[in-house]
Amino acid sequence: MKNFLARKGEKGITLIALVITIIVLLILAAVTINLTIGERGIFTIAQIAAKNYTNAQNRELASLDVYDTEIKDTLSILGTGWNASKKVNAPKLADGLTPVVINDNGTITEVGQYDSNWYDYENKKWANAQSKDGSLWVWIPRYAYKIKYSNADDRSAGGTIEVVFLKGTSDEAENGKNIVRATDENIQDKYFDNKGLINGQDVYIVHPAFCDGSSNGYKNGEWNSEILGFWMAKFEAGVTFSNSYNTEIPSFKANQLSAIRTTDQAYEMCRSITSKGSKFGLDSVQTNSHLCKNSEWGAVTYLTYSKFGVGENSSKNCVKVNSKYREGTSVTGITGNNSSGVSADSLDELLKNGNIYDWTNKEHCASTTGNITGIYDMNGGLWNLVAACTYDYTEGNGFPKCYPRTKKYALLDNLYWRIYYGERSERQR
Repeated sequence: MKNFLARKGEKGITLIALVITIIVLLILAAVTINLTIGERGIFTIAQIAAKNYTNAQNRELASLDVYDTEIKDTLSILGTGWNASKKVNAPKLADGLTPVVINDNGTITEVGQYDSNWYDYENKKWANAQSKDGSLWVWIPRYAYKIKYSNADDRSAGGTIEVVFLKGTSDEAENGKNIVRATDENIQDKYFDNKGLINGQDVYIVHPAFCDGSSNGYKNGEWNSEILGFWMAKFEAGVTFSNSYNTEIPSFKANQLSAIRTTDQAYEMCRSITSKGSKFGLDSVQTNSHLCKNSEWGAVTYLTYSKFGVGENSSKNCVKVNSKYREGTSVTGITGNNSSGVSADSLDELLKNGNIYDWTNKEHCASTTGNITGIYDMNGGLWNLVAACTYDYTEGNGFPKCYPRTKKYALLDNLYWRIYYGERSERQR
């Protein structure tokens, strides 16, 4: 009894307490399970973390691939000038020339030399640069070409032009095309047929504007070394609209009064662009400016009518004319515009006229690319003077017949212009 009475006073677990305990344990178990395998559980979070890590790793690897490509491109550009990603020679810059991107509204943004948005010739986006005075320049990269004549017996009928860009200063193309020089024996005095073949050979000719012509007297309009490409003024020479007498040194900008110059004046002006202390701010050692030669004009034209420009089969298959304006007005020509010939007494009036298209017009119909990155004023404007002249045997002393025609220029070699000798023999020259 004594023992019995003693147990009766001890505390025990009731049924209610047991139920509550079981409920609490179930709740704890549910919480534990949820924390382990639920939507926000440890396993789920671990899986998400692993997936995020994998994605981050993939992004990092992709970024490394991009950096690796950019590094290789940069090294290639520094070494040979060839941009492997863009499949074209990178623009060669000089002190005073800044890479820029031009938006469709005409606003200009400076970019880095290796910025991937600077140019893309595959998509008709030509590289632009700006000099200190605000003039704009366009890069024409080294290339070889071939022509498929519509009628090989009558080349005046024209044809289509194919262009392949060349690596560095070599004659090697990215796609392994057969590249030759215009002076090669199998090419000399031969022409492409309507299939783009010469003597049955599928060949491309290095355009002479990019070649070294030191050994042949620059007779094809070459330069004095093999070059990666050259910079062409984006607009014809112009002066501020208020300067009706054209007395200032021109710049190469849009919406300016086209500058009036004789050939010898244009020659002198172009040679002074890169002289020390000029307003253009270009280095006189790194750059060498001159009046455009026929060969260089031709190089721009061929590129224009290839797939990298407006293209022969493009809906914009013609670089529209920048017309002369009607006589009797103060307006003789406005850089970068095209029109059907209108009368105007001021720039504002000219640009408001429905027949005038500003260079930022969405059609860009006066551009070599059909977009704002191309070269303007290749058709029309004022006289498009080039550095070419015929040899005149009648004036004595063998002076060129056209400007520059003084003895000072005639005694220089013809690196800066092309002299055409006509039918006289080589011995008589």
